[in-house]
Amino acid sequence: MVKMGKCQPVLLFFFTLHFVIQEASLLWKREEDFTPLTSVEPPTYDRKLSDKVEAMLEKHWGLRGGYVDAECDGESDCKAETYGEVTTVGGRQLAHALGLADDRISNSSPPRMVFCDLGSGVGKLTVQLALENAGLVRSVGIELNQARHQRGVSALESLETSGEVAFLMSEFERQQTPELELKWGDLFESDLAGVTHVYIASLCFSSDILERLGGFLDRQSTVQVVASIRRIPTLHKDGNTKSWSEPEPFPISMSWGGAWIHVYKRNTSSVECSAATLDET
Repeated sequence: MVKMGKCQPVLLFFFTLHFVIQEASLLWKREEDFTPLTSVEPPTYDRKLSDKVEAMLEKHWGLRGGYVDAECDGESDCKAETYGEVTTVGGRQLAHALGLADDRISNSSPPRMVFCDLGSGVGKLTVQLALENAGLVRSVGIELNQARHQRGVSALESLETSGEVAFLMSEFERQQTPELELKWGDLFESDLAGVTHVYIASLCFSSDILERLGGFLDRQSTVQVVASIRRIPTLHKDGNTKSWSEPEPFPISMSWGGAWIHVYKRNTSSVECSAATLDET
């Protein structure tokens, strides 16, 4: 039997403590080196173009992480409502997840894809996708809240009168002018004729609203891809499994941190629907 000296337990304690501290420092270093999935830029994007677009959005919209709307009745009864939004990095991640940012498509022809943000807020995502994918995508935003919609319209008017968009397209040799529109209305009463890709920030939607939304989108024959923060069960259950694929999860950057979006694809032919139908609305 080996007997331990008086100093051995002390030495063993300090050796163990040193080992724990060393491991903790390595974990801390790995934590510093770790890049969250929601911070990873998509593989195909033009960094210089994106930087220019981000600067334009900051100038005319402000890069705040959401907005606060105040509704007041008289001087004492006020209600503030706050909402978050997709960040500019998240916008590029979303475009990649939806299959919108495909640089193999020539930008010399009219857009073959129409993106619609249902619940577009102040319209920043709608504008970003139009600017970064000019010639590839026509972008439409639909917002029910009139104050947010008007804020977005005012910012868009400021951008359009600045002449910055034309300069941007010339600088990056884009042959097509960005096509975008901000609309005010109820998403369930909106005409989505010609829309091919849809995004819904459905974080606060009830189960009843999600079920109704699934049926509404399923009836839109041109809609081929749907992205939603919450799952939309009616797009993939019972008899609908042949119409829509099982949703694929993708991480995107949001103003509150990050979220997983669920991307549904209609099981039909290709996503090559003309935007001409939308011009008639």
